[in-house]
Amino acid sequence: MTVTAVVVARDGRVWLPTTLAALAAQTRPADVTIGVDAGSTDDSAEILRAALGDERVVSLPLQARPIGFGEAVAAGLMQAPAVPPRESTDSPDQPAAQWVWLIHDDSAPDPQALERLLEAAAGTPRAVILGPKCLGWHDRRLLIEIGFTITGGGRRFTDIDPAEHDQGQHDGRDVVHAVGSAGMLVRRDVFDALGGFDPALPLYRDDLDLCWRAWRAGHEVHVVPDAVLHHREASYHGRRAGSTRTGQGHRLDRRSAVHVLLAHTPLWRVPFTALRLLIGSLIVAIIALLGKDPRRAGDEALAWGSLLAHPGRLAAARRAIAQTSTLSSHAAVGEFRPGIAEQSRQAAETISAWFAGGSGSGGRERAVAVAPETGPTDESMDLFDDDSASWLRRVLTRPAVVLTFVLLVITLVSTRGLWVGEGELIGGALLPAPAGAGDLWATYAQAWHDVGPGSMVPAPVWMALLAALATVLLGSAGAAINVLLLLAVPLAGLSAWWSLRGVITSNPVRFWAAVAYALLPTMTAAIATGRIGTTAAVLLLPPTIRALVRTLAGPDQIIAGLSPCRSRTPWWAALLLAALTAVMPVLWLAAAVVVVIAVIIVIVRARSAAVLVRAGIALLVPVVLLLPWSLL
Repeated sequence: MTVTAVVVARDGRVWLPTTLAALAAQTRPADVTIGVDAGSTDDSAEILRAALGDERVVSLPLQARPIGFGEAVAAGLMQAPAVPPRESTDSPDQPAAQWVWLIHDDSAPDPQALERLLEAAAGTPRAVILGPKCLGWHDRRLLIEIGFTITGGGRRFTDIDPAEHDQGQHDGRDVVHAVGSAGMLVRRDVFDALGGFDPALPLYRDDLDLCWRAWRAGHEVHVVPDAVLHHREASYHGRRAGSTRTGQGHRLDRRSAVHVLLAHTPLWRVPFTALRLLIGSLIVAIIALLGKDPRRAGDEALAWGSLLAHPGRLAAARRAIAQTSTLSSHAAVGEFRPGIAEQSRQAAETISAWFAGGSGSGGRERAVAVAPETGPTDESMDLFDDDSASWLRRVLTRPAVVLTFVLLVITLVSTRGLWVGEGELIGGALLPAPAGAGDLWATYAQAWHDVGPGSMVPAPVWMALLAALATVLLGSAGAAINVLLLLAVPLAGLSAWWSLRGVITSNPVRFWAAVAYALLPTMTAAIATGRIGTTAAVLLLPPTIRALVRTLAGPDQIIAGLSPCRSRTPWWAALLLAALTAVMPVLWLAAAVVVVIAVIIVIVRARSAAVLVRAGIALLVPVVLLLPWSLL
């Protein structure tokens, strides 16, 4: 067997000396070691040349877009010299096997790692891709992965508990769905036949895709627990100065996960798989927004936007897979994909660890026993690890999320009759829901209504709001009514919580104020009697009051706890007041009286008439928006 090691570096001066020292210490060294500098802005290329020689280093020019790992590996193999076979390790009647060993600049294999990988390869002829057991870089007992697969939702599934340490408990693993590209040993002829890594996956999930394609081509993927590699995972945690940002890894990883799943999904199932993944992204985005983390929510949207903007990449990937596959996706790796029970168990344990203050399976090393490093280092970059799982812990423990959960539980318990058996919302002022959103729009637009002997009275304006909600909910009028009434309590709590921001500085007091508002007798009575207008009015009242107060105060008269009035504030107030008036018209008159009194007070005290313009926008725009209904 002959081995060509390819070391890919990009801004890795902190970890690269340790990686090169670990390669030099192998009990069975690689026959040829090629270094590839993927457009580094630091001195990674110089470190590679000092260790390997100028003729064994390929320097790729710095580009506007980051150079992908697969692109760097291909460039290195193109420049690698031919290696004569080692006759002592190959059978005389078999051609010498050529292997490629892939090394990240932040991965340090133990001295016997390559020797153990080659021994396993010799004992299992069908294994064309083999990978080591990956442990932490600082906490050298922390299990990162020992083979992995992917869930139906696109999550990397290692079947390793959060912050689990290696005690040999998983050393019985052998055949797996995939192994990581750090330390991956792949047979050269198979790697070339499969076309290498997918160019559409420059950074994440390229290892999963390559292993998946190998399985579908009739080969096997093995993990070798006796071969150990310590991995820093610097790119994912944003530790590369000039290359990656903290938090960017989630977006790229999500885009790559969706790409791989859709590329390997049978054509007839692609729409259903895409819908499932999209719903999962929406749930994560909503949780992120509730937890005041718009960047995380934006990452989910940008991941999908990047994928949809380049449909040719997915089509090309599916064509490449079809050309080399002899097995279907399920037949090749179905046995490795986790079931619902396994996913639920690990999710429960991960969430428990998050709330207990530990790190999840995505989080890495907490210990400070730093691996020996040589050469130049930048300790300021590498003092602490980025615990990606702490994001979800922070979000789920935010008061707004806890408030929503508490009120949602109260609502579900109170309406349990609707979820157990065949209950439905009926009674009181709630009329039977029409068939769909189109019926609501038609009723709203009709001049004559067949109610009793008939009526020319126009439909209430809130019916247009209800029709719009039904349209969003795939045209289901019944679903719109159920969502409005059954989620009214948690939505009212969130409305009060948001509107009291800054007004009440104590979170516990603000929390109980929001709960008390959501459970007001007015709200519970409106829900009990099916009064849609009153229910919607309770939801809209707090933000409307807040917007009107900011509008009347103006940009120069800052009220404690409230942000100052901006140019768009009166327009927001007008839009909210229009919606409030649509569901409960009498509140426009009440608002008009209060606004007029407030305007008089402001003019007398501040001696400024600018408030008249803002007040006019807030009061008159709703009348215009509700035409012709507002003239009746």
